[in-house]
This record gives sequence, structure tokens and C-alpha cells, in this order.
Amino acid sequence: ELGRVLSFSRWSKLTTIVLPSAVPSIFTGLREGLANGWQTLVAVELIASFEGLGYLMAYGRQLFQLELVLSAMIVVGLIGLVIHGLLTLAENHLQRWRPETPR
Repeated sequence: ELGRVLSFSRWSKLTTIVLPSAVPSIFTGLREGLANGWQTLVAVELIASFEGLGYLMAYGRQLFQLELVLSAMIVVGLIGLVIHGLLTLAENHLQRWRPETPR
């Protein structure tokens, strides 16, 4: 209704009202989807792959090389943190208009 009162075009309504209000939901979905995808990828590599970090963990477990397993787990965690950090940066950039709330 605000867009109609201010005589916004359809494009203006979309870019100034609809999309900014949808950004939190979009990024929540992206964050959950990428986290689930990353977990699934590593799990599948653990079970049925001959390459990748999951395979490296399974291979290290078979050879009783704890340092290999732990280093692969740390890399998996760091990649997850990088993905989360990049999404947070993008979300904050797209929500510059929103006031910062203390956590």
C-alpha cells in the first residue's frame, strides 16, 4: 500500500519495499541450504567416495592416522566458517539501512 500511496512503479516497489524486506528470509534459507549441502557432501564422501575431505577422514581412520583425520576435520570446519562469514558479509552489505542490534 505504501508503494501505491507514493505512486511507485512496479520496479520501484520491488527494489525499495519487497526485496529489502525479504533479505533476512532469503539469507536464512541460503545459510541453512549451504550448511545442509556442505554436511551432506562430507557425509557422502565419508561413505562412498575416493576423493575429497570425507574420504581423507575415512582413509586416515583406516590407517589409524589421527593427525590426518583431525586436520581434515579442521579444514571442513574452517570451510564452513568461511561460507558462513561470506554470507554474513553479503547479508550485512545488503542490509546497510537496518540498524545494528546488540547480540
